[in-house]
Amino acid sequence: MKKGWSTGKIVGVTLGGIAASLVLGISFVISVYQLSYFFEKMDQKSRSRYDRVLEENSGQERKEDDFSEGQKEPDEEETEDFGGYSSQPDGEYYDFTNDIRSDLSYQVEFRSFLKNDFVTREGAGAAVMEYSYPQISGDAKNLDGINDALQEELRIVEEHIASSVDYLTGDEEYRFEGVGYVTYMSEKILSVIYVEYGYLNGSYLESYVVSYNVDMETGMLMNNTHLLAVDDNFSVDFRKRCELQNGVIENLDYMSDQEITYYLTDSDYLIIFYTPLGMEVGFNYYDGWVTVTYRDYEKYQKKF
Repeated sequence: MKKGWSTGKIVGVTLGGIAASLVLGISFVISVYQLSYFFEKMDQKSRSRYDRVLEENSGQERKEDDFSEGQKEPDEEETEDFGGYSSQPDGEYYDFTNDIRSDLSYQVEFRSFLKNDFVTREGAGAAVMEYSYPQISGDAKNLDGINDALQEELRIVEEHIASSVDYLTGDEEYRFEGVGYVTYMSEKILSVIYVEYGYLNGSYLESYVVSYNVDMETGMLMNNTHLLAVDDNFSVDFRKRCELQNGVIENLDYMSDQEITYYLTDSDYLIIFYTPLGMEVGFNYYDGWVTVTYRDYEKYQKKF
């Protein structure tokens, strides 16, 4: 989904520093163009995130940890152990948190990544990328391939920022932050998500949730669109559950059931991952994202 800014975002960013009195108007222009760009992207036939990761990373040898020049190499001081954090299935709905276990054949550590030296044209603004991501170790099949696939998201974000930063003026800063969560661990399944936010001069610009599910028995990524059988009836139920859990979301009110089905069956937009409560299901859309907790997800699983 992060393939550079739309024309609207470029226009909005370029005009951003003209005058303080235009801030509200420019924000409106950005929003309108973001909406236009969102529907434009729906018609693109570009390779999805999961197509790319499944084809390029599964079973390959581990690449070097340097994603690009300027990466801050993780060291022992930057490595965090979240072993004491664990979500308990005592709530009705899921909140983003880590579910780290220490009794499995593999282990998880979190590492940090910082990049602030993106090459830009003379006089352009600055960009900063800051991330936390999980590193898997221990006894697991295709361990290098799993780690490389989980770090692919960082490379995608880097490309996104590099293609956008030249549109900034000298006094503007684009900051992109991502927080990784291990939402579920077992000997059979590992689920990892990234919650991402982009800011322009400290103001919200974009956000995404990206989910990865790994079959730990084979060491291969699962295809997210193959986990549940989604049709228009599922989307009708999703809408009802979403309102019960999240309240009224105006963006969903403007979507038809068929549009919701589209987002829930397209790997570029779908959000789906395992948790101690069951499964979290949702999608990214032009102005944010939404998820719903499914304790009864098993009855919607695809039959093969």
